[in-house]
Amino acid sequence: MKQFGLILSVLFLLIAGSFTACEEPENAGVEMIITDPYDRAIPNAKVSFYNLPGNLLIEAQGFTNEAGRFYAEFAFLANLRVYVQVDNYQGQRLVGETEVTLARGETQEIPLQLAAPTTPEEEEE
Repeated sequence: MKQFGLILSVLFLLIAGSFTACEEPENAGVEMIITDPYDRAIPNAKVSFYNLPGNLLIEAQGFTNEAGRFYAEFAFLANLRVYVQVDNYQGQRLVGETEVTLARGETQEIPLQLAAPTTPEEEEE
């Protein structure tokens, strides 16, 4: 009788563990690492996310920390355009952009090197 109780306990633990082990995180994360043309971290760069193909601004935006890093978490999956700018970095304006596809439960680390604007559109954003 004790063996039957032990077997039931082990089965219960295995079944309960399998439910929690199969749960994968829902949210997707993006960690940006922003640098200048000399690979130095850029603090206080503004990071903005736009959905694609609509190119509408998403609320998840902010500024890089002192190490040039910015993290955002999304509760949805999408293709995004990431636009980064700093208006006065050592006396100049730097910009950069990239695209990212969010994957459920994953955090993507995206390095981005900023440069001086080269087109009129970059000057205006």
